[in-house]
Amino acid sequence: MKGASLIAPFGLRMPEDLKEQIIQRAKINSRSMNAEIIQMLNDAMHTDEQTPELIKLRQEVTNLKLMLALQERYIELIQDAVFTDKDAEAIERNKKISRDISSLVGDDLNALLDKASTKE
Repeated sequence: MKGASLIAPFGLRMPEDLKEQIIQRAKINSRSMNAEIIQMLNDAMHTDEQTPELIKLRQEVTNLKLMLALQERYIELIQDAVFTDKDAEAIERNKKISRDISSLVGDDLNALLDKASTKE
């Protein structure tokens, strides 16, 4: 660590078994005991920062929320298209729009489209 000689020493009473664990961990990581303790403290202090896994999970949650909103809107469109239009051409046009939306949000919605179509 750069400038280590400028940092005042810090006395710490530590249980012997914990000290041994830190010594072993330091050896595994090719660090001094002091460097290992500093690394462990830094890791503990920054656990709230976003890890790549956390970023990915948050993005997946956002995507799922968007998918849910699209599916809810999709269901509304299907109900409007299939149950309110009496014009055959309009029904077919609405079904095509629904299929296009379905291709964007997933195949699981095709089953809903089929089910709604059978209720005409």
